[in-house]
Amino acid sequence: KYCAPDPDGPGPVTGGDVANEDLRQACIWNTTAKRVQYNGAAYSQEFWDYAVRFNTECPLAGKTADRRFGYACSKHTMEKVGIAVQAVENCVRRNFKQILQDQIEQVAWSPQALRLNGWRYSGPLDPETVLKAVCSGFANPPKECDELLNGYSSVVQWSTPSLTFRRLLTTIFVMGLVLSAVFFLYRRHVTSSVRRVLREEVMLEVQTQMADYTAMDDGPGHKRGTLSF
Repeated sequence: KYCAPDPDGPGPVTGGDVANEDLRQACIWNTTAKRVQYNGAAYSQEFWDYAVRFNTECPLAGKTADRRFGYACSKHTMEKVGIAVQAVENCVRRNFKQILQDQIEQVAWSPQALRLNGWRYSGPLDPETVLKAVCSGFANPPKECDELLNGYSSVVQWSTPSLTFRRLLTTIFVMGLVLSAVFFLYRRHVTSSVRRVLREEVMLEVQTQMADYTAMDDGPGHKRGTLSF
């Protein structure tokens, strides 16, 4: 009943491993998330540290169990980021049916699904756009929003080249050369085409005149003169 698609085909990781990892991550959040005082939102630094490290240190193609997607690597990662492994395992034992049932009833609509304040987010998933959407959900955005958004603005301003007068003249000059070359090639092509058409018309007219030509009859008794040199 509680399973997931096999992520690596004939590899060692199974759909059950995926379901168990989803369960562990839900319990990691439930046991470490705390309410932020200034806005009441739940947040867990340990959860995000775990998610990043598990994604990089526990790949599907790991050579050994403690370096591959699964319980052993998950346990080592929790210990590295300071998560109480026993508390997570207790949560798994007590709440696995309820958590997994919630996962079945609340299926994500895409591999990278996102909800903001309970609403489905359907915009682009680039970091800056998502950050703007998250910050716009606050009645009073925290200072982190200003810092991060200003950081994006400074990056864009630094990476955008300024259009100087010299650069403008250079651009116009290059475009002029390109247009001149295109015009020259086009004119050459048109001239060649016109000459070819005229030549064909002249040849056709000559052939028509030659076809209409008939030799004149000298008449009876007429003798051709001989040419002497």
